[in-house]
Amino acid sequence: MNRLIIRLGLFLVLLAPGWAMRPMAWESLMRVKAAAEQGNAEAQFLLGLQYKVGDGIDKDRGEAVKWLRKSAESGYAEAQYALGDFYAGLDPADELADLREAEKWLKAAAAQGNTDAQSRLEVLKAKAAPADANASPETRGRLEPVEVTEDPAATIHWSVLLSGLRGADALLVRGFLLENGIYVNRDVATAADSYRDAAAHGDARGQLWLGLMYAEGRGVTKDPVAAAAWLSLASGNGSAAAPVAFAKVKAALMTEQVEAVTKHAKEPLGPPAKDDPAETAKWSLLLSGLRGADAFLVRGFVLENGIHVTRDLAAAADNYRLAAARGDARGQLWLGLAKAEGRAETKATTVSAAPAVTTNPKPENPIPEKKP
Repeated sequence: MNRLIIRLGLFLVLLAPGWAMRPMAWESLMRVKAAAEQGNAEAQFLLGLQYKVGDGIDKDRGEAVKWLRKSAESGYAEAQYALGDFYAGLDPADELADLREAEKWLKAAAAQGNTDAQSRLEVLKAKAAPADANASPETRGRLEPVEVTEDPAATIHWSVLLSGLRGADALLVRGFLLENGIYVNRDVATAADSYRDAAAHGDARGQLWLGLMYAEGRGVTKDPVAAAAWLSLASGNGSAAAPVAFAKVKAALMTEQVEAVTKHAKEPLGPPAKDDPAETAKWSLLLSGLRGADAFLVRGFVLENGIHVTRDLAAAADNYRLAAARGDARGQLWLGLAKAEGRAETKATTVSAAPAVTTNPKPENPIPEKKP
């Protein structure tokens, strides 16, 4: 029964693509939390990461540790790794710093075959060696994020691909960066503007994500009529998730509001905003320079949603894993979701394969939805 509850919670969460890219809907968060309180280890793990990231819920280290520990004590290897990684990455002066706890949980995860934990444990042991006594007070005893080997050719490939994005593809990626504060200050309102411009290009993903923002009142004033109208457009343009979201929003509307939705959805969108050359150049430069965890998160997003590349969920999960290996909490959370949904079956130790670029960024198949 617990397993059914967490799967239902995750299903509802993932109906709103990009929930991890944006605050989790309150109803979905409550379902996951309810499953966690009933002892589901997977839900406890995800809830702990949600508290750690602080997205859609107030960031709370105490609650994060509490739920990760509950999951880890149940034998959930991913939670054991996340908890050990958390302790290992703290500054020695931090009141929660405890390398013995780090070693304990990393060993537990490694014993279950978690290779990330095995790698972290080796680095942790090296840090604890006597030679470390000469380290500076700022770094002594603290486990730094694992370095990830990357093929230089892949770095160049991605830099060229991302910097060359234009139209709706570029707007979707800009919205993602702004919504999550990746290499820029987080600005949900401006993210909504980017999704709106993508929607005006006729992109179903932009229409879907903008509709969800109106439904939840994030970055825009809450407006169920506008939400239903955008979701209706997304449904008509091939979004697989939009019909379910549309039905849910529409069910709460009054008769006159439903009529307004029909009228609004039939109104012409008007031409999309013209690209500002200076703005385009700024974003192209920013995207070409992304490195480390930020780069892996963006690559995962692009691969998961098939933005100008062939959609590849396994490769997307690999990139979230590489961000997680660098200690990025968002990567850990999105990888956790990918594993919960069975979207992380492969393991990458290097990034070398260049993604296939699509010649048609708007496939006839249902539009890939945004969710890590």
